[in-house]
Amino acid sequence: MRLYDVFNAKEIEKLQLTIPDEGLIRRVGHTVVILFMKGSLVKRLFDTE
Repeated sequence: MRLYDVFNAKEIEKLQLTIPDEGLIRRVGHTVVILFMKGSLVKRLFDTE
């Protein structure tokens, strides 16, 4: 998984996760975004539905 800053065109973080159940992929993605938003100045809502 890579966290990419599209405004500054640079990679912020790169890590590898093992997710035991493919059904959890979306949930993990949302959790990563929430954690990123809490630690940054980005305060936009994230909703893919």
